Amino acid sequence: SKDANERTLCFLREIVDIHDHLSDEKASKFIDMSSETDIDQEAKKLLDRLKNIRIPSILKSQNIFKYKVHWSSNGINGQDHLKYIEQFNNDFYTSIKEQIDHCVQSRYTIGSDSLQHEILEHAIQCKTHIEKFHGRIDVLSKLEKYIKNNREHQPYVIYGDSGCGKTSVLAKTAIEIFKWWSDRSVSVILRFLGTTPSSSTIYKTLHSISEQISEIYNIPMISYSDINQLCDQLELNLLLQIPNNEYLVILLDSIDQLHRDAYDCKWLPIKFPSNIKFIISTLPDHENIFVNLKNILNENLNLFIYIPPFESSTVEIIYNDWLAIKKRSLNNEQHLFINNLMKKKNQILPLFMKLVFDIISIWHSYDPIDECLNELNDVDDCIRYLFQRLQIIHNNILFSRSLCYMTACRNGISQNELEDILSLDDDVLKSVFQHYIPPVRRLPGILWTRIRNDL
Repeated sequence: SKDANERTLCFLREIVDIHDHLSDEKASKFIDMSSETDIDQEAKKLLDRLKNIRIPSILKSQNIFKYKVHWSSNGINGQDHLKYIEQFNNDFYTSIKEQIDHCVQSRYTIGSDSLQHEILEHAIQCKTHIEKFHGRIDVLSKLEKYIKNNREHQPYVIYGDSGCGKTSVLAKTAIEIFKWWSDRSVSVILRFLGTTPSSSTIYKTLHSISEQISEIYNIPMISYSDINQLCDQLELNLLLQIPNNEYLVILLDSIDQLHRDAYDCKWLPIKFPSNIKFIISTLPDHENIFVNLKNILNENLNLFIYIPPFESSTVEIIYNDWLAIKKRSLNNEQHLFINNLMKKKNQILPLFMKLVFDIISIWHSYDPIDECLNELNDVDDCIRYLFQRLQIIHNNILFSRSLCYMTACRNGISQNELEDILSLDDDVLKSVFQHYIPPVRRLPGILWTRIRNDL
């Protein structure tokens, strides 16, 4: 990797006279032998190549430590090789400490910049959302048309039912923009609202966006405590100062996830230069958000796009692609069952489709089909089915209590905190330690790790 010298050390020990002691009983533990007295020449050749060519070509000399010692009757022992062992210990401790200090310092530098951390969080989410993105060519083409329209100076609204794929469409748009405007200097500001503390309220979101614009274009800004002043600064100052040859696209997903004070949408910039584009997504029936947006945009239908559910024929194509990516397949009976299940649905939300895929992607060819799947009618049914399955796998009490404690924590909970709480729950410990008494009365960390990975 590129940072190999910052994360890798090599310690090479050479027993210079081992060839004179090949007949010793323990010699084979320190060198590859093809027989009792002969060296494995092929292994020796490969090892020499690794030590003398491949490692030095990647690591700097200060990352490679070499020690030459002589053979003793027991190979390597603490008495005859005391000086070598002490030197190795000191070198190992010093070099590892330096690398850890350097790594911590670099992470501290990155972590100390809250804006950079916020941008990175949403970039990671974007990458996750587009991994299994499929279709929606008609929607993307309309978004491309909006973005390339130099005469459009107002925001664009994506709307659809919960689970219809609005978030994935917005994430895909963030990536495709660089293809649509490949000949221009373009920046993208992306926020999946409600997924981070800095995107949980409209004030924090606008402040974060303003900070990012200020950093990108070197435009000074004032951190107003009043939301109205912050909105005015964004619309009447920051956006207007962006150079005409620079293009900016702001994407805000799920404004329905913000606090209620954002639902009037009065914070939304209504007019901006043609080199600025603003795209938001929302539910059509959450509070009065959609009605307020239509009023603000004068019910201009060209500024609204609906994300429809999938049809069953599309689901089959997507499933085949996803199974191929995971290098999995279904037998004919399983394939027919899933096709019939989807054909029964009038409308198929992408989230429902994704949850069903999570269920079938772990099927074996010899697994019997669970007829309970026929009772899955919506996203909630799928989630309940998945949770019931995980309860069976991971212990009913442990799994249910883990999720209860996570849900009860308004501001989230760390892994260590959750393990502490579970370790204080007598019912959990009794269910885990049914057959023996542990030396330490604490939940083994691996149990929660397994649950987290499956979630």
